[in-house]
Amino acid sequence: MQKAKYSLIEILGEISDRRKPNQIIYEQRHVLLIVIIAVLCGMKCCLHIAYFAMRRKEWFKKLNIHKIPSHDTIGRVLNLTHFSELEAALTLWLEELLKDKHIRKRIAIDAKKVDKKSPNTTTFVRAFLTDIKMVIGGQKIPAYSNEITAIPQLIKKLNLKGYLVTIDAIGTQTKIADLLISKKADYLLPVKKNQKALYDDILLYVQSEKNDAEVFETHDSGHGRIERRRFYAFKTVKWLTERHPRWKHIKSFGLLESYRKRHNDSLSKTSRLFISSRKLYAKEFLENIRSHWTIENNLHWPLNQAFDENKIRSRSTGFIVNFSSILSFCLAVLANFKQSQISFNLQKIMLSTGGLDPISKMLCLRPYPCVRPVPFSGQTHEECASSCYRANLMRVAFFFVSTYNWCRITWQEYKPIPIFLVFFYTESKLFFSYNQRLR
Repeated sequence: MQKAKYSLIEILGEISDRRKPNQIIYEQRHVLLIVIIAVLCGMKCCLHIAYFAMRRKEWFKKLNIHKIPSHDTIGRVLNLTHFSELEAALTLWLEELLKDKHIRKRIAIDAKKVDKKSPNTTTFVRAFLTDIKMVIGGQKIPAYSNEITAIPQLIKKLNLKGYLVTIDAIGTQTKIADLLISKKADYLLPVKKNQKALYDDILLYVQSEKNDAEVFETHDSGHGRIERRRFYAFKTVKWLTERHPRWKHIKSFGLLESYRKRHNDSLSKTSRLFISSRKLYAKEFLENIRSHWTIENNLHWPLNQAFDENKIRSRSTGFIVNFSSILSFCLAVLANFKQSQISFNLQKIMLSTGGLDPISKMLCLRPYPCVRPVPFSGQTHEECASSCYRANLMRVAFFFVSTYNWCRITWQEYKPIPIFLVFFYTESKLFFSYNQRLR
């Protein structure tokens, strides 16, 4: 596995910050880095993340992070971060790191509820690279809607050229198929009775022409069951495209028969039909169909079992989508850095009890100087720092005058000077400690 061109903290620094530049105490990229490291070490909520960071201050000092935010600050930063920018930054960094492992261009798209126990339940559609176990895009499903409206929005923002995209039966829609072809991708879709005319025609043809099909068969045993899968592939599609011109891109189709037997159960049989815009052999059909379900085994299940994604509790949608994006990023990092067949939970325990070096190697971290406040467009960092300094100086001067007048008018019978000095000392200390970061 090759080393990433840029450190993760540099990539996080490219995300725009919605907060006012002259009121920033904790840098956004530092907060996001603290969250990522804490999640890799097994922390599952803002309170745990803040406590973990306080206990590992020495780790973060090596990365020039000298101030640890509270759990409320962590929650606010995650809520205000742009989801699209955070997702793009994490995805680009992972793609650069894992590009030597990315060989088979297959993408599985499926939906999952993120926070089942939250009062603000959120459902995501994700695009998952099955060979490197990495999420490359996500789309929140709007309330009172379903995957049919969210899948096209997800496809539009992805670069799918040359990929074979698999979706479950709800994605077997002509609009989705045409959109994938326009993005220069191919599709592999199951056909069920939501496309009744197409389903009936293919089923009738397959049953009558089984003897002329290309057949491939596999046998599996494990988890208390024995399973045999047999696929019948057909490439004679001219009659099908003539009867269904809206599915003009079909190049191959077939039938999958699965026979399953458990210890004490009778033999069960299921049959499913599939279509594809790519000419596939029976073996390729079966491999791609099996790879689609890795999104359940290698993404949805670990996110719930190892990272408790289905137990996120927040009323803020911004926090939920951003924290979920960080969870899927950390899952991809752990999955691709596994040295042996150990569980994700044990791997996180090993990281939390070890030093900073293993995490630094994973995330390509190195000490990096603090960033000054983000300048406005057309403004240099020096001009931004100077304006912040002047603004804080005026703030202290205003506080000096207003506090002294208030003490003089309200408490004429007392000596206001000691109280005034306490207030002025506190404000001045904050002023100088903040402006020291600008140099």
